[in-house]
Amino acid sequence: MKKKLTSLMMVTSFLFIMFFGLAPAMADDDPGPDCDITVSSGESIQDAIVAAAEGDVICVELGTYTEDLIIEKGLELVGLKDTDDDANRPVIKGEATVPGTSFPLAMPNIDIRADKVSIHGFIHHFS
Repeated sequence: MKKKLTSLMMVTSFLFIMFFGLAPAMADDDPGPDCDITVSSGESIQDAIVAAAEGDVICVELGTYTEDLIIEKGLELVGLKDTDDDANRPVIKGEATVPGTSFPLAMPNIDIRADKVSIHGFIHHFS
């Protein structure tokens, strides 16, 4: 009985703090990912992929990156957003352009050859 009462008190205290604002304020802005490597406009995402270690987080700043990517290790590729416009993201514009009728034999713009790869926050541009 004592254990149940203690648990109930903890839950009640937590709810009280959350509802009445006594808990530290949560930040409205997402602090962003913990980047191991950052790619700036004019730099190569593929060079960052080659330099990265297994499990690294590669952050890509705003810009258009005209290159095809080959990913051969588990990593996270994150497109950073514009602080003023959430829809403004980096663009990966592939170089390999073949007619859609060639699929699935066409050369991919992003060739993932590893497990545990995560890609998000980009706009992919098809030529």
